[in-house]
Amino acid sequence: MVLRSGLFSGTIACMNTKDAHTEDADVRLYELGYILVSAIPEEKVAAEVVAMKDIITNNGGTVQTSADPSLRDLAYPMSISREHKKTTYVAGYFGWIVFDGTADTALAVEQAAKKSDTVLRHLLIKRPPLNVNASAKSQAPGVGARKGIKKKKEDVNEEEIDKTIEELVEGSVENTTEKTEA
Repeated sequence: MVLRSGLFSGTIACMNTKDAHTEDADVRLYELGYILVSAIPEEKVAAEVVAMKDIITNNGGTVQTSADPSLRDLAYPMSISREHKKTTYVAGYFGWIVFDGTADTALAVEQAAKKSDTVLRHLLIKRPPLNVNASAKSQAPGVGARKGIKKKKEDVNEEEIDKTIEELVEGSVENTTEKTEA
């Protein structure tokens, strides 16, 4: 195990990836959502993200995709206490990273985020595998559509459509002439 000082302003334990990985290691997909404190200068936010990604890769993980953090207003004020000082924030840099790794990788990322002075809030979840060739519907079942409900395909006849349009037009013309005569 190697001790490393990094982004999370504390020393964290990083595993040597050659020693930690075995062929039986259970690699899973994870997503880390985070809010960085707004006190960080905008030009240093990218360095914070690089440091988070380094923690993932130094612990045997591989970054799959990520979103650059953007400054957003928070839904409610959030406070953190560091060194006996409570600070409240109303804005933060929101971003996310999708990575694959073992449970040890996820644990190291979780511990680093908890110890960080720059991470206001974070959430680490296991994700289903990304399927690049599949549509969004198959990647996120139940999102945007209800399971078990199928739409019927109806045969549409052009003559029926024309007839319906004519009836609607004639009906509206009759209503208009009745109003003007009254």
